[in-house]
Amino acid sequence: MSRYDATTTTNDRSRIHWTPLMERYFVDLMLEQKRRGNRVGHTFKKEAWIEMQKMLNTKFASEYDKDAMKLYYANLWNRFNDVKNILCHKDFTWDGSNEMVLADDEVWDAYIQVLCLIACIYAIQCYLYDVYFAPNLCNIIFN
Repeated sequence: MSRYDATTTTNDRSRIHWTPLMERYFVDLMLEQKRRGNRVGHTFKKEAWIEMQKMLNTKFASEYDKDAMKLYYANLWNRFNDVKNILCHKDFTWDGSNEMVLADDEVWDAYIQVLCLIACIYAIQCYLYDVYFAPNLCNIIFN
């Protein structure tokens, strides 16, 4: 667990090494706020964030800001969606006792290849945008 001194910037406090204990406590805090009706849409009311921040900082003797919590909430949301999407495939299963997704090695290899292919295509598209489209569009618009 990280601790910060008085010279720590807000950006530094937004970076937390979340231990499993901290994660579980944070989830429990969010569940309690939801139970109290302090969840709006996909986020929480300002007062809920402030209360969760105080409780997290008290419990772990830390100085984390609510931006760190919001960032981690988004991270948890993304992880949940990733697992949910993987489990939509028939060859993947959830092992609740070990809290992990299971599949045969061949299934994982095929899944990772698809993800790498998507990442490569995405990288190429970004590369073409930065190298070709953006400079040419700037040329067209500003010249």
